[in-house]
Amino acid sequence: MIRFVILFSAFITFAYSEDCDVRNFPDGTVCVCSANYCDTVPSLDVSIGKYQVYSTSKSKLGFSSKTGLFSTQDPAQNVDNVKVDRSIKHQTIIGFGGAFTDSTGINIQSLPTEAQDKLMESYFGKSGIEYNLGRVPIGGTDFSTRAYSYDDFPLDTTLMKFALQPEDLNYKIPFIRKANILTNNKLNLFASAWTAPPWMKTNNDWHGIGFLQTKYYQLWADYMIKFLEVYDKSGISFWGLTTQNEPIDGFLPKALEKLSSMGWTPAQMALYVSSVGSCGLEPASLANEKNV
Repeated sequence: MIRFVILFSAFITFAYSEDCDVRNFPDGTVCVCSANYCDTVPSLDVSIGKYQVYSTSKSKLGFSSKTGLFSTQDPAQNVDNVKVDRSIKHQTIIGFGGAFTDSTGINIQSLPTEAQDKLMESYFGKSGIEYNLGRVPIGGTDFSTRAYSYDDFPLDTTLMKFALQPEDLNYKIPFIRKANILTNNKLNLFASAWTAPPWMKTNNDWHGIGFLQTKYYQLWADYMIKFLEVYDKSGISFWGLTTQNEPIDGFLPKALEKLSSMGWTPAQMALYVSSVGSCGLEPASLANEKNV
């Protein structure tokens, strides 16, 4: 939650964020988000010749603001100069955001309703930092209180028993809906899976060294489509879909890693994407989704 700019200035003034309930920790000081207060970002004052910077550091409270005037003279001597050619474009920044994990929902839900509203506003609202991206796990993660998928019934190759879990209904969907409202439905969501159900994997386990069995490549794509379709019925559509969360974790033995995971080599990933990515993830009902 840091926004910063490095500029030369001739004059700087300081204006700090509103009074807050200060809480000190070994690594710094924070403002407690409550029913009465949550960090917001004051409106910018960037008239010609001025700049404004918001920053957070160990020594200052969140969203400390400083303004100043651009200098017409650069006092620095014998320094390297950086020239930017604005006609050459590189990567586009789509936005900034966070993840709607189980632990996110559990922690937000533990707050009073008024504090929940202020917290969501501080992240997604006009008076906050206006997140416009959200990552949604497909099933359980290391931020869950248990390991789970949407079809924990071995050999259910038709996915007839596929179903969302209480975590989706209680911790993910409600807060995604709130974020959508605060962003006027401009929130771009993308989904990521930590692992397939164990029965689809070579090691038949949530973690440890394990890979998706080749015979289940299309079924795994169907599983993802099911997830997107069920969420779509809940009024939540997705902008993108990733093939896997941290595939390297699937190469770690259980003794070293307890994270729900599934491994992919580059060759395996290429085979999977080429075999199902071009057609297996493009049903008519999900025409707007993008594979990331």
